[in-house]
Order: sequence, then structure tokens, then C-alpha cells
Amino acid sequence: MKIPDDKNSVVMSAIDIFSFAIKEIKEHFEEALKGRGVSFKADKVLHVVTVPAIWSESAKNFMKRAAIKVHV
Repeated sequence: MKIPDDKNSVVMSAIDIFSFAIKEIKEHFEEALKGRGVSFKADKVLHVVTVPAIWSESAKNFMKRAAIKVHV
């Protein structure tokens, strides 16, 4: 699925947009921990993306693929 910007000048893949959003949330979380003096190893942190139970299986799989793309 492709998503256009508000001026229809740029079209991006939905998976890329959601992956970017997940990546930014992850990085914000890690920076917040560092800012509070919490030491951690990023590869030891487990991130969980929750989705509503009422979503279709294809929507859940889409979010899973977007999250996996962040770590590849």
C-alpha cells in the first residue's frame, strides 16, 4: 500500500512509514533511559508492539513486519 503526502507530491510505502515511526519511538525510549542515567545494552532490551485484538490478522501481520524491519 502506498500513502501520499498531503500535497500528493510524495508517495511512500505504508510499511516504510510505520517502520520509521516504530524506529523513532524506540530511539526516543533509549534516549530517555540514557538521559536518566540508566545503563543498558540495546541488544538486551525487548520491545513489544501491542495491537488491538479486534484488528484483522493481516493488520497484525503488517505491524509485525514493520517492527521486524526496524531491526534488520
